[in-house]
Amino acid sequence: MRNPSRRSFVKTLSLQTGALLAGTSRAPPPNPVDPPELLSTTRHGDLKIHTLRLGELSVNCYVVSEGNRNCIVIDPGAQADVILAFLKERSFKVKAYVLTHSHLDHISALDECFKALPAPVAMHPEEDDWAFCDKNQWLPHYPKTERVPVERPLAHGQKFSDNALNYIVLHTPGHSPGSVCLWFPEKKIIFSGDTLFAGAVGRTDLHRSSHSALLKSLRIFLRLPPETVVYPGHGATTTLRTEIATNPFF
Repeated sequence: MRNPSRRSFVKTLSLQTGALLAGTSRAPPPNPVDPPELLSTTRHGDLKIHTLRLGELSVNCYVVSEGNRNCIVIDPGAQADVILAFLKERSFKVKAYVLTHSHLDHISALDECFKALPAPVAMHPEEDDWAFCDKNQWLPHYPKTERVPVERPLAHGQKFSDNALNYIVLHTPGHSPGSVCLWFPEKKIIFSGDTLFAGAVGRTDLHRSSHSALLKSLRIFLRLPPETVVYPGHGATTTLRTEIATNPFF
Protein backbone atom coordinates (compact mmCIF):
# COMPACT_ATOMS: atom_id res chain seq x y z
CA MET A 1 0.00 0.00 0.00
CA ARG A 2 1.03 3.60 -0.26
CA ASN A 3 2.27 6.64 1.63
CA PRO A 4 0.53 9.99 1.17
CA SER A 5 3.46 12.22 2.14
CA ARG A 6 7.02 12.07 3.40
CA ARG A 7 5.98 12.88 6.97
CA SER A 8 3.13 10.42 7.21
CA PHE A 9 4.35 7.52 5.14
CA VAL A 10 3.72 4.97 7.91
CA LYS A 11 0.18 6.14 8.53
CA THR A 12 -1.56 5.58 5.22
CA LEU A 13 -3.67 2.62 6.22
CA SER A 14 -5.81 2.01 9.27
CA LEU A 15 -4.33 0.06 12.15
CA GLN A 16 -6.18 -3.05 11.13
CA THR A 17 -4.76 -2.93 7.60
CA GLY A 18 -1.32 -2.12 8.95
CA ALA A 19 -1.47 -5.24 11.10
CA LEU A 20 -2.59 -7.21 8.09
CA LEU A 21 0.28 -6.24 5.84
CA ALA A 22 2.78 -6.60 8.69
CA GLY A 23 1.90 -10.29 8.66
CA THR A 24 -0.84 -10.84 11.23
CA SER A 25 -4.23 -12.32 10.49
CA ARG A 26 -6.16 -11.33 13.62
CA ALA A 27 -7.28 -7.89 12.50
CA PRO A 28 -11.02 -7.34 12.15
CA PRO A 29 -12.32 -7.19 8.57
CA PRO A 30 -12.79 -3.77 7.00
CA ASN A 31 -16.08 -2.49 5.69
CA PRO A 32 -17.20 -4.20 2.48
CA VAL A 33 -16.05 -2.64 -0.76
CA ASP A 34 -17.84 -2.39 -4.07
CA PRO A 35 -18.07 -5.59 -6.12
CA PRO A 36 -15.02 -6.25 -8.31
CA GLU A 37 -15.24 -4.57 -11.68
CA LEU A 38 -13.38 -4.00 -14.88
CA LEU A 39 -12.25 -0.46 -14.28
CA SER A 40 -10.97 0.25 -17.77
CA THR A 41 -9.43 -0.97 -20.95
CA THR A 42 -6.80 1.37 -22.35
CA ARG A 43 -4.79 1.19 -25.56
CA HIS A 44 -1.20 2.03 -26.40
CA GLY A 45 -1.10 1.23 -30.09
CA ASP A 46 -1.91 -2.47 -30.44
CA LEU A 47 -1.30 -3.07 -26.74
CA LYS A 48 -4.37 -3.29 -24.51
CA ILE A 49 -4.34 -2.95 -20.73
CA HIS A 50 -7.36 -4.34 -18.93
CA THR A 51 -7.50 -3.20 -15.31
CA LEU A 52 -9.37 -5.26 -12.72
CA ARG A 53 -9.83 -3.82 -9.23
CA LEU A 54 -9.95 -6.78 -6.89
CA GLY A 55 -10.15 -7.70 -3.23
CA GLU A 56 -10.70 -5.87 0.02
CA LEU A 57 -7.57 -3.78 -0.59
CA SER A 58 -8.55 -2.87 -4.17
CA VAL A 59 -5.44 -4.04 -5.98
CA ASN A 60 -5.05 -3.28 -9.67
CA CYS A 61 -4.67 -6.59 -11.47
CA TYR A 62 -3.59 -5.95 -15.04
CA VAL A 63 -4.25 -8.21 -18.02
CA VAL A 64 -1.96 -7.00 -20.80
CA SER A 65 -2.39 -8.15 -24.40
CA GLU A 66 -1.25 -7.04 -27.82
CA GLY A 67 -2.66 -7.84 -31.24
CA ASN A 68 -3.75 -11.38 -30.40
CA ARG A 69 -5.18 -13.54 -27.62
CA ASN A 70 -1.90 -13.89 -25.73
CA CYS A 71 -1.55 -11.96 -22.49
CA ILE A 72 0.35 -11.63 -19.26
CA VAL A 73 -1.39 -11.25 -15.90
CA ILE A 74 0.27 -8.82 -13.51
CA ASP A 75 -0.49 -9.19 -9.78
CA PRO A 76 -3.39 -11.67 -9.52
CA GLY A 77 -4.12 -10.46 -6.00
CA ALA A 78 -7.61 -11.71 -5.16
CA GLN A 79 -10.81 -13.24 -6.47
CA ALA A 80 -9.42 -15.84 -8.82
CA ASP A 81 -12.94 -16.57 -10.07
CA VAL A 82 -13.22 -13.03 -11.44
CA ILE A 83 -9.81 -13.18 -13.12
CA LEU A 84 -10.44 -16.60 -14.65
CA ALA A 85 -13.91 -15.66 -15.88
CA PHE A 86 -12.46 -12.57 -17.55
CA LEU A 87 -9.66 -14.56 -19.21
CA LYS A 88 -11.97 -17.32 -20.41
CA GLU A 89 -14.65 -14.94 -21.67
CA ARG A 90 -12.09 -13.31 -23.96
CA SER A 91 -10.32 -16.58 -24.82
CA PHE A 92 -7.00 -15.21 -23.60
CA LYS A 93 -3.98 -17.48 -23.43
CA VAL A 94 -1.83 -16.61 -20.41
CA LYS A 95 1.87 -16.47 -21.28
CA ALA A 96 2.99 -15.56 -17.74
CA TYR A 97 1.83 -14.51 -14.29
CA VAL A 98 4.14 -11.69 -13.22
CA LEU A 99 4.32 -10.46 -9.62
CA THR A 100 5.58 -6.99 -8.80
CA HIS A 101 6.01 -8.26 -5.22
CA SER A 102 4.58 -10.87 -2.88
CA HIS A 103 2.30 -9.04 -0.45
CA LEU A 104 -0.98 -10.85 -0.03
CA ASP A 105 -3.09 -8.33 -1.91
CA HIS A 106 -0.94 -8.92 -5.02
CA ILE A 107 -0.53 -12.71 -4.89
CA SER A 108 -3.52 -14.36 -3.20
CA ALA A 109 -5.23 -15.54 -6.38
CA LEU A 110 -2.04 -16.85 -7.99
CA ASP A 111 -2.36 -20.48 -6.93
CA GLU A 112 -5.94 -20.87 -8.17
CA CYS A 113 -5.21 -19.10 -11.44
CA PHE A 114 -2.10 -21.19 -12.00
CA LYS A 115 -3.99 -24.40 -11.33
CA ALA A 116 -6.81 -23.51 -13.74
CA LEU A 117 -4.67 -21.91 -16.47
CA PRO A 118 -1.03 -22.98 -16.05
CA ALA A 119 1.66 -20.54 -17.21
CA PRO A 120 5.15 -19.55 -16.06
CA VAL A 121 5.24 -17.60 -12.79
CA ALA A 122 7.68 -14.70 -12.59
CA MET A 123 8.85 -13.24 -9.25
CA HIS A 124 12.05 -11.83 -7.79
CA PRO A 125 13.89 -14.37 -5.55
CA GLU A 126 13.96 -11.88 -2.66
CA GLU A 127 10.19 -12.35 -2.36
CA ASP A 128 10.28 -16.12 -1.91
CA ASP A 129 10.57 -16.02 1.89
CA TRP A 130 7.26 -14.15 2.20
CA ALA A 131 5.16 -15.17 -0.81
CA PHE A 132 4.00 -18.57 0.43
CA CYS A 133 4.51 -18.31 4.18
CA ASP A 134 1.79 -18.72 6.82
CA LYS A 135 1.93 -15.05 7.82
CA ASN A 136 1.10 -13.83 4.34
CA GLN A 137 -2.64 -14.19 4.80
CA TRP A 138 -5.63 -12.37 6.22
CA LEU A 139 -8.64 -14.59 6.69
CA PRO A 140 -11.23 -14.80 5.31
CA HIS A 141 -10.33 -12.31 2.59
CA TYR A 142 -6.78 -13.39 1.74
CA PRO A 143 -6.02 -17.04 2.48
CA LYS A 144 -2.48 -18.30 2.36
CA THR A 145 -1.24 -18.72 -1.21
CA GLU A 146 -0.21 -22.30 -1.88
CA ARG A 147 3.28 -22.63 -3.30
CA VAL A 148 3.58 -22.79 -7.06
CA PRO A 149 6.79 -23.19 -9.08
CA VAL A 150 8.49 -19.91 -9.93
CA GLU A 151 9.84 -20.63 -13.38
CA ARG A 152 11.14 -17.09 -13.91
CA PRO A 153 13.27 -15.74 -11.07
CA LEU A 154 13.40 -12.08 -11.98
CA ALA A 155 16.51 -9.90 -11.99
CA HIS A 156 17.21 -6.27 -12.84
CA GLY A 157 17.57 -5.62 -16.55
CA GLN A 158 16.03 -8.87 -17.77
CA LYS A 159 14.21 -8.59 -21.08
CA PHE A 160 11.17 -10.68 -21.87
CA SER A 161 9.20 -11.08 -25.06
CA ASP A 162 5.97 -12.97 -24.48
CA ASN A 163 4.95 -13.02 -28.12
CA ALA A 164 4.39 -9.34 -28.94
CA LEU A 165 4.73 -8.21 -25.31
CA ASN A 166 8.23 -6.79 -24.86
CA TYR A 167 9.24 -5.54 -21.42
CA ILE A 168 12.21 -5.03 -19.13
CA VAL A 169 12.39 -5.88 -15.42
CA LEU A 170 13.53 -3.07 -13.11
CA HIS A 171 14.42 -4.12 -9.57
CA THR A 172 13.08 -1.43 -7.21
CA PRO A 173 13.52 -2.60 -3.60
CA GLY A 174 12.08 -0.63 -0.72
CA HIS A 175 8.42 -1.49 -0.26
CA SER A 176 9.68 -5.06 -0.23
CA PRO A 177 13.15 -6.44 -1.00
CA GLY A 178 12.14 -8.01 -4.29
CA SER A 179 9.80 -5.35 -5.63
CA VAL A 180 10.05 -4.92 -9.38
CA CYS A 181 8.56 -2.68 -12.04
CA LEU A 182 7.81 -3.78 -15.60
CA TRP A 183 8.89 -1.27 -18.23
CA PHE A 184 7.56 -1.45 -21.79
CA PRO A 185 10.02 0.93 -23.50
CA GLU A 186 8.42 0.74 -26.95
CA LYS A 187 5.05 1.79 -25.53
CA LYS A 188 6.45 4.14 -22.86
CA ILE A 189 4.47 2.56 -20.03
CA ILE A 190 5.53 1.08 -16.71
CA PHE A 191 3.76 -1.11 -14.17
CA SER A 192 5.09 0.14 -10.86
CA GLY A 193 3.49 -2.20 -8.32
CA ASP A 194 3.63 -0.58 -4.89
CA THR A 195 6.87 1.29 -5.59
CA LEU A 196 5.27 4.40 -7.08
CA PHE A 197 1.71 5.75 -6.97
CA ALA A 198 0.04 8.93 -8.11
CA GLY A 199 1.31 11.40 -5.50
CA ALA A 200 2.76 8.77 -3.19
CA VAL A 201 5.03 5.74 -2.79
CA GLY A 202 4.76 2.37 -1.09
CA ARG A 203 4.82 1.86 2.65
CA THR A 204 8.15 1.01 4.24
CA ASP A 205 7.08 -0.17 7.69
CA LEU A 206 6.46 -3.74 6.55
CA HIS A 207 8.38 -7.02 6.46
CA ARG A 208 11.95 -6.41 5.22
CA SER A 209 11.06 -3.03 3.78
CA SER A 210 13.45 -0.08 3.68
CA HIS A 211 12.66 3.60 3.30
CA SER A 212 16.19 4.47 2.21
CA ALA A 213 16.15 1.69 -0.39
CA LEU A 214 12.83 2.95 -1.74
CA LEU A 215 14.12 6.50 -2.14
CA LYS A 216 17.14 5.12 -3.98
CA SER A 217 14.88 3.06 -6.24
CA LEU A 218 12.95 6.16 -7.24
CA ARG A 219 16.07 7.39 -9.07
CA ILE A 220 15.39 4.74 -11.72
CA PHE A 221 12.31 6.65 -12.83
CA LEU A 222 14.38 9.77 -13.43
CA ARG A 223 16.20 7.93 -16.23
CA LEU A 224 13.01 7.02 -18.10
CA PRO A 225 11.14 9.22 -20.58
CA PRO A 226 8.99 11.71 -18.63
CA GLU A 227 5.98 10.96 -20.82
CA THR A 228 5.97 7.35 -19.56
CA VAL A 229 2.53 6.36 -18.28
CA VAL A 230 2.57 4.75 -14.83
CA TYR A 231 0.16 1.92 -14.00
CA PRO A 232 0.43 1.47 -10.21
CA GLY A 233 -0.60 -1.38 -7.95
CA HIS A 234 -3.38 0.74 -6.43
CA GLY A 235 -5.21 3.85 -7.53
CA ALA A 236 -5.19 5.88 -10.71
CA THR A 237 -2.69 6.02 -13.54
CA THR A 238 -0.28 8.92 -13.77
CA THR A 239 2.83 9.96 -15.71
CA LEU A 240 6.44 10.24 -14.68
CA ARG A 241 6.42 13.90 -15.67
CA THR A 242 3.61 14.56 -13.19
CA GLU A 243 5.21 12.54 -10.40
CA ILE A 244 8.66 14.06 -10.78
CA ALA A 245 7.12 17.51 -10.66
CA THR A 246 4.64 17.00 -7.83
CA ASN A 247 5.31 13.82 -5.85
CA PRO A 248 6.96 14.83 -2.51
CA PHE A 249 9.18 11.74 -2.57
CA PHE A 250 11.02 13.06 -5.61
